Amino acid sequence: MVNTIPPANPIPVAPSPAEVLARLFPTPALPPSVLAPARLPNAGPGPTAALLKTLKDNHERSHVFFNYYSFHNHAAHHLLAIWALGASGPLITAAYEDTHLDHMR
Repeated sequence: MVNTIPPANPIPVAPSPAEVLARLFPTPALPPSVLAPARLPNAGPGPTAALLKTLKDNHERSHVFFNYYSFHNHAAHHLLAIWALGASGPLITAAYEDTHLDHMR
């Protein structure tokens, strides 16, 4: 059931320290098994850096539920999927800024 009543007292979110963000969002590791789906190659460290930057920003800026209708934040799923499919750094950044930040205000 969707909650249509806005929260009475929104909880302010304090920025996370850098070491906490580093533990929450480590650089993605290789697949754990040969049975796992293969990732498409990315062009250097740029896409991974863009992925980590956008995931950390999403963590600091947005909650898993947003707006008064409790819509779900799917930014992390989207960003990880396009990264695993071989997206470039600028594409990952654009996907986050143009798709997710636009409607989660």
